[in-house]
Amino acid sequence: MGELIQMTTASGEPVDQETIVIVPRKKHLPVAKGPLTTPSQPVGPTLRLKAIRPKKRQLRFHHGQRGMTVVLRDQAHQVVRVVRVTRRGKLTVTLSKQQLRTLTAGPFYVTLLVAQHPATTVKYVVAG
Repeated sequence: MGELIQMTTASGEPVDQETIVIVPRKKHLPVAKGPLTTPSQPVGPTLRLKAIRPKKRQLRFHHGQRGMTVVLRDQAHQVVRVVRVTRRGKLTVTLSKQQLRTLTAGPFYVTLLVAQHPATTVKYVVAG
């Protein structure tokens, strides 16, 4: 069915019967998908840490780009592991027991290196 809308003038008085409009009711309004305008600069790297699996000694990342280099550093900014992404999407990094102990002892840093983009460093803090 439609919804009955009555038009009014600027003073708030209803207009005559010929100006009544029936507008169809929509259950879902259209939503714009993606950016409305194209970005002027290329989008930077967007690798995200999804989970830390301590029993398997793994770090799980999402949104990896092919050719990206991931550098894992401990709280003293010493390099623990360097990984190069070979496939787009999910990335699992397996660590040794000592590497996992070093990373989770305090905050650790993940540096992303992608061609033609500045280096991006993200600080992670393990809670609990």
